[in-house]
Formats: sequence, structure tokens, C-alpha cells
Amino acid sequence: MVDKDKALKFLNKDFIANINIIDPLVRGTAELVAVSDNGVIAYEKKGEMYLISSETEEEGIKLLEGIEKIELINVCRKAPLEYIMKKYNLNICVECYQCAYLKGKEVLINTDMMVELAKEEELPFITDTYKKETPEGIREIWERGEMFCGYKDGKMAGFAGVHLEGSVGLLHIFPEFREKGYGAALEAHVINHLVRQGRIPYGHVVMGNELSLKIQRKIGFQFSEENMYWVFSRDESECN
Repeated sequence: MVDKDKALKFLNKDFIANINIIDPLVRGTAELVAVSDNGVIAYEKKGEMYLISSETEEEGIKLLEGIEKIELINVCRKAPLEYIMKKYNLNICVECYQCAYLKGKEVLINTDMMVELAKEEELPFITDTYKKETPEGIREIWERGEMFCGYKDGKMAGFAGVHLEGSVGLLHIFPEFREKGYGAALEAHVINHLVRQGRIPYGHVVMGNELSLKIQRKIGFQFSEENMYWVFSRDESECN
């Protein structure tokens, strides 16, 4: 049996850099595949992805022994990025900042937008707008109560939620409602939803997405010193 306590001891050495592995392990949506004193590999069942973090590339290569196929993986810390891409024939790599909201209290943002759980009849519209998640994935997120919409004067201004694997995201603001602070307000609502459950909200921001970085900093997210990477060969698996 793979030692969960041993895994968490390693991961907690750099909490923010490894929050994407810690969170699903704690919630029970990820299972450990390999653990050493200097690295961890887990498999997140909801997002159908591997997660790896290691102190050195050499340690990461050792941990990967015996894993014959990977289609989607989060690569953290010093794990062997180029080795993984070559071994598993993965040709797309998206570099992201990783961040976490550690204040443990709800975010207070003044807004004139109303935010509530998305309505079932709105799901087709959301899936037509947001192409980084499957319709089945959007429905599952909604069914667990984690897909939210914002409304201004009776019109949908945007939406946001919690990805299948647990990160904050799915954020979209329609053009006529942009630059009004609604993105931060929607994300704050999602964060508060998680804080009330005792969870630590975390997310990923693609390198170069300055608008998203601005929102995360406004809300109070803290960033890891090392970036993480989404590595895959499937068009639908994008980081946001």
C-alpha cells in the first residue's frame, strides 16, 4: 500500500507548488501511484490525469517506471518534463503559474451583479461558450453544485466554477460586461463556496495571461515560486 502520510509529508514541503496534488489526495479523488522521500505520482480520477512532483529529474524518472501510458499529466517542481513528453508521446505543454488562496476567510468584493448556481437550462449555452470542458464535464460540475452564473439587469454577465479535478476556473465574462470587476466578483463567489467547505481554493494561470493574474492578485492568491505544466496530446485538455 502506498503511504499517504509519506506523500503528504513530501508535498507539504512546498505547499503551493503541490496544492494541485494535495487537494485531491485529501478529498479522496486521487489515488497514489508511487511515493518516495523525494517525489510523488498520483492519479486524479475525476479529471483522468496523472500528477507528478519530484525534487529532481532523476527521482521523477524512477517514479515513472512501470507507467506505460499517460495522456494527460500535471508536472510540478523538478519533475522531468522533457522526458515525460518524449516517453509518452505528448506534444503539447502549457506552462502555468500555480496559486492558492490561503487566508481561510471569505473574499469581500462589492458588486452590483447577482451570482447564483447555474440553471439546468443554461448548461447548453455554457457548453457552447466554454470549449475547454466537455458537455458531460460541465453537467457533472453543475450537478455537484459548483457551476455559477452572474447576472446584471436580468442578463447573464458570465460564469465560473470548480474544475472536475478541483481547481478554480471555468471563468468567462461576456464582452459587454468586461472591465467592470465582474470576473473578480464571480471568482470570489467560487472561492467563498470552497472556503465554507473548509477547502483551500487553488488555480492555474497560463503564462502571459496578465488579466487573470491581475484578478488573482486582487483577490489575494499567493503564487508558487516554480511554475507547473499541463502536458497532453488532447485538444480539449487546456489550462486556464
